[in-house]
Amino acid sequence: MENTWPPSSVQLTMAARGDTGLTNSACYDWPGALAGLLASTRPQVVIVLLGANDLQSMVTGSAVLSDGTPAWNAAYAARVTAIISESVRGGAHVLWIGAPAMENTFLDAGMTRIDGIAQGVVARHPGDAAYLSANSVLAPDGSFTFDVSGPTGQQVQVRTPDGVHLMPAGADLLAGAAAEALAANWGMNITGP
Repeated sequence: MENTWPPSSVQLTMAARGDTGLTNSACYDWPGALAGLLASTRPQVVIVLLGANDLQSMVTGSAVLSDGTPAWNAAYAARVTAIISESVRGGAHVLWIGAPAMENTFLDAGMTRIDGIAQGVVARHPGDAAYLSANSVLAPDGSFTFDVSGPTGQQVQVRTPDGVHLMPAGADLLAGAAAEALAANWGMNITGP
């Protein structure tokens, strides 16, 4: 987004924290940190993309919830809800971007499950939150791929050799899809007239 969205159209505040997610709040507590971020930046929209670090047990109170269990899924949904609710209370819409297909089949299955949880929570917040599948531009047939057709039809490498992270071309494509989602859902024109 920093590379493709014109600075004259949007002011971005990056709040990225590598190797974090929603399951390990001891590492970083996104729901807890969000209120301060919202108060200091007053965004119109919060864009969320996470999950690849979330396939692990989760501690809630005194309980340790195993990844993939119904209790874990419910706790994860509660944390997604907290992100959306806090953002909306802060006056922002939420664009939740689902993780793209992954090369590793275990990780891919986990991301599909987490994306489904997030998509279900987003659906309960119509008008306030929207869901964007990263697969729409990074894995158009739903399966992992390193390369996709770029804007002019040429093949571009969108994923790094680890099969998880995005190459700059992949990030650019996803930023374009996010701009389109903001325009479609809330009339926000990121790319100019």
